[in-house]
Amino acid sequence: MAGEEALRAAGFRPDPANPPSLRLETGLFDPVLGRTYFEIAMEGRSQHKTQEMGVPQLMGPQASGLKLLETVVPRVEKESGVFDGIDTTLNGLPALAGLPAGALRVEMAAAQAAVARALAAFDPRDP
Repeated sequence: MAGEEALRAAGFRPDPANPPSLRLETGLFDPVLGRTYFEIAMEGRSQHKTQEMGVPQLMGPQASGLKLLETVVPRVEKESGVFDGIDTTLNGLPALAGLPAGALRVEMAAAQAAVARALAAFDPRDP
């Protein structure tokens, strides 16, 4: 397996006998994007006019379900995101790449310090 987990879409029709293992709230407004991820997805889907998918875009709360197919990380009782159990920090990147523990520690610390400085200086209202 290339990654730590394998997920697939749970499908569009609810199946109470086989519920998704993870629900992602895709209808939450993102102030930086100015819309929801669902709205962005539906805009793209609405462009498939020759496949008769050009329909009005739904607004409001939306969610997408995923089914966990395979994992090598410890399972959590209730998943809250696709990266549960995976160290996605800069310090965790070397391990995700298969490097030994402690590899690139100095380099990752320098990168983390640069990220902290950039975040402290960033104002999304005045990029």
